[in-house]
Amino acid sequence: MYLYDIVDDRKQFNIEATSFKLNLSNYKYFDNYVVSDELLPAKFSSVRMTYKLIREVDQAYILETLEDFVKNNSYKKVFFHSNYLTDKKLKDLLFSLKKRLKFHFDTTSNTFKITKSGFFKGKSTQLNLIRYSGKLYLFNLIDCDNVSRLEMFDYKKPFREQKQGMMPPKLAWFMINIFNEAKCLFDPFCGTGTTLMLCNLLGMNSKGSDILPENITGTNQNIDYICNKLSLENKVESVDCIDALKLTSKDLDGVDFICTEGFLGKPKSGKESAKDIITEVNNLSDFYIKFFKNLSEVKNQPLKVLITFPLVKSSGKLYF
Repeated sequence: MYLYDIVDDRKQFNIEATSFKLNLSNYKYFDNYVVSDELLPAKFSSVRMTYKLIREVDQAYILETLEDFVKNNSYKKVFFHSNYLTDKKLKDLLFSLKKRLKFHFDTTSNTFKITKSGFFKGKSTQLNLIRYSGKLYLFNLIDCDNVSRLEMFDYKKPFREQKQGMMPPKLAWFMINIFNEAKCLFDPFCGTGTTLMLCNLLGMNSKGSDILPENITGTNQNIDYICNKLSLENKVESVDCIDALKLTSKDLDGVDFICTEGFLGKPKSGKESAKDIITEVNNLSDFYIKFFKNLSEVKNQPLKVLITFPLVKSSGKLYF
């Protein structure tokens, strides 16, 4: 049995599961978790942590069960969580256990702390004591968001341009997963190349373009960086300097999926008037109508498009 921590985001998990053609009846929801006898076929962006069942636990022998696990494993640090014990009871139990065994523990955890403590080097783990369907189970962490790796796709990549906006890696990952069977993904607003970098990580063929020449150079630099760092095969076919409003059928040759964070407009200072914002929102609307109109004219074959649109918040009001 496997336990998936989805941070109570059932909708996003359902979308990814459906995209991978999984039978949702095999997945049971409770609290912030999903329980299943199946191991997911791929890493979902909606799953923060994945646990594997160690054993069912007799409530009278919780301490002995935890002692047995710690004694028979060489982790330098063990994180603990439970939806059954209160934080105070869990800490009391662990301090009692520490009198018997020498080990370091923590009852507050997140993916950042777990990653930085050496989880991916086998130095730490997390145990989850879960009450589910009237029974008590002990789960062990087998996978989680690799924060150190995600940082490489964000602020650690060599070429970044904050004024243009930057696609969050987790969002790009989720979008790619939606059409995971696509033969070739195309990002016509590739910016700094986050989506293309993730395509290499996820093993998908891709192409990209941007209107700014410096973004083409920077994207190629970032792609080389991530491939070298993670020993990935570079499956990016091309990155070209093209106006997204002037794409041709040749540019879209072999492409069956457009996945992109579109043009967000000019950088905002936060002092714009409502009139200025409305004017730009209208200009952006015209821009996207032209973008889709051009696509419909140059692409004869079916083409799936997944795109984010800019949203401006000013004085508590949202401008779509």
